[in-house]
Amino acid sequence: MAAEKDPQKIDEDTRKRLLEIKDDLKKMGVNIELSDNLDETFRDIILAYSKKAGEIQFQNKMTELEKEVGEYLISQKKFEGRLQNRWKKPFDLLDFFIIQSTEIGRLYNEKNREKAAKEQNFIFESLIQLHGWACCVAKEIMVLMKSGYADGANARWRTLNEIAVICFFIKKHGNEVGERYLSYQYIESCKEMREYQKYAKYLRYIPFSKQEIENLKKVREKLIQKFGKNFTSNNGWASDVLNKKSPKFLDLAEDINLGHLYPFFKMASNAIHATSSKSLYFKLGCPEGKIIQAGPSNFGMADPGQNTAISLLHINVALLTLKPDLKDLVTIKSMFYQLGEIQSAFIEVHNGMDPNQLRWE
Repeated sequence: MAAEKDPQKIDEDTRKRLLEIKDDLKKMGVNIELSDNLDETFRDIILAYSKKAGEIQFQNKMTELEKEVGEYLISQKKFEGRLQNRWKKPFDLLDFFIIQSTEIGRLYNEKNREKAAKEQNFIFESLIQLHGWACCVAKEIMVLMKSGYADGANARWRTLNEIAVICFFIKKHGNEVGERYLSYQYIESCKEMREYQKYAKYLRYIPFSKQEIENLKKVREKLIQKFGKNFTSNNGWASDVLNKKSPKFLDLAEDINLGHLYPFFKMASNAIHATSSKSLYFKLGCPEGKIIQAGPSNFGMADPGQNTAISLLHINVALLTLKPDLKDLVTIKSMFYQLGEIQSAFIEVHNGMDPNQLRWE
């Protein structure tokens, strides 16, 4: 950088090295012409060398790719085998719980879809869509845990907790809130469209047409007319029932008595937001914080594992108690027993681990 700003401050050794680089570039087929402006000459030499050297390094790295990646995948596979053997019981129990939950959603949708559509039952539509999403997130969590990424798994649980809260909130407050929730996607689309439009040219993407913008704005205006001006605020779909212009997630959670999980929600946020340095030093996969974790770990599966089971149970309960029959109630009770088994299994493995053991052993 000094060469770009003030060539007079470059010492003789540096000047000599830059000229040697110029000669090296010439051997590579890149000619840099000397000019009276040494500042420009040195800048051109540095830019040309970094480009050519980067190209050569890239080509060299590509020749190493197959060997390095192959060795890494073998090492990771062996680690995952050891990890999954260690956590086998709780992993199997939670896998089974997720499989059951997915089947519950499929059967409930088949049983109630036609009637709900005729009745414009927005509660059903909201909850069945959220339930499907929850099953997908739970499976993502399992993939992360089985690969040794407890903090990533807990970060995904954060979404599962949000889904559970929204399910109970819509169920509590009725069909209009369900309609508001489903319609709120257009408010979000308007916000996202503005951000996209702002940077489209910079990103070299195709911007929205004037007609596309106008069409979405018309939808937005109709929703404001129907639901009120607060509908456009953050979480505006919930603003009227909570009597708050921009309710926060905690407001929703406390309204349906799930606020007690908020401390765990905040803990999970550490693995998402880099705006706080807390995320640097608090790691489920590195309980003592003595190393900089840059890969998988055997530790920390108890929190995301238990949390996933708890929130997935909440979501199943919200769905199955819309119009429950005896079979649904039996299923819910069975899943509560399963939750106890899952929690005990995760705690047992967690308590049996040696904190001094290497994270990847």
